[in-house]
Amino acid sequence: MVQDALNAVCARVEGCETVAFVDLSTRMSLLTNDTTPESQDTLAVLTAEGVLGLQTGDTAMVGHPLRIHLFVKSTSEPTDALCCIVKLGTDIGHALKEMRACIAKLSEEGAQA
Repeated sequence: MVQDALNAVCARVEGCETVAFVDLSTRMSLLTNDTTPESQDTLAVLTAEGVLGLQTGDTAMVGHPLRIHLFVKSTSEPTDALCCIVKLGTDIGHALKEMRACIAKLSEEGAQA
């Protein structure tokens, strides 16, 4: 179920390369979309970046020369977050909307399990 949700976000956001579901408390990337080109080492760095960026809010963005890293924390489960790598030129507003909807759904389903 989580894998399908991550794949769906990546498919709906043009320019999306990676979507990772992370646990902020353990600083671990738990699952990614099927087509991510990223290594576990890169995902660990991305997760650490998200932990820092989400310390004071539920959304963060970090710009890099060729990509943008987006982070969205669940409002109901504060240790759940999504990290997303998108290409420059991606509609950030649309990407954040998709990410927020996805993390809300995943956190809700996790709370019911």
